[in-house]
Amino acid sequence: MVKSLFLTVLLCSASTMALAKDFKLGDDVAVTWITMPDSWEPEAFDDGVEGTSPDKETYVAAEIVKATAMKEAGEEAGKFFVKSKIKVDPASKKEKDTTMSGLPASDISWSATDADGPTHVSLTIVKITDDKMLLLTYWGSEAGEKSNGKELGAIAESIKPIK
Repeated sequence: MVKSLFLTVLLCSASTMALAKDFKLGDDVAVTWITMPDSWEPEAFDDGVEGTSPDKETYVAAEIVKATAMKEAGEEAGKFFVKSKIKVDPASKKEKDTTMSGLPASDISWSATDADGPTHVSLTIVKITDDKMLLLTYWGSEAGEKSNGKELGAIAESIKPIK
């Protein structure tokens, strides 16, 4: 009985690990790890990674940005929202300081609409080092937030600085 329980736990753990991919992010030198579910078909890009949930309700991108370039990165994210035909409601802007995976973070979020109706977008800035930040761009429907909440939590908790 103990052997079969151990084997079951081991197999479940192995299958869970196989269902996600780790990414090292950084420009010249990798400064953080982040894990994205394989089912989100994550794709790496310069200094980052992006993925969309299988139900197409939630999008997340993560990229390393120099602290001195945060303004430009925020402007680029705004252009991405416009290009994706997301209409952000400026009056809905909410800002809060928080932590993500034990690291200091600032979150800016808005209510918005896209081709499918009401949605939410956010930019979260996670301090990795004094001069390197992780910028998380989020876009998702309320249904997507509910159905993908577990995966979103796992992505957030997977962020680990490389020492």
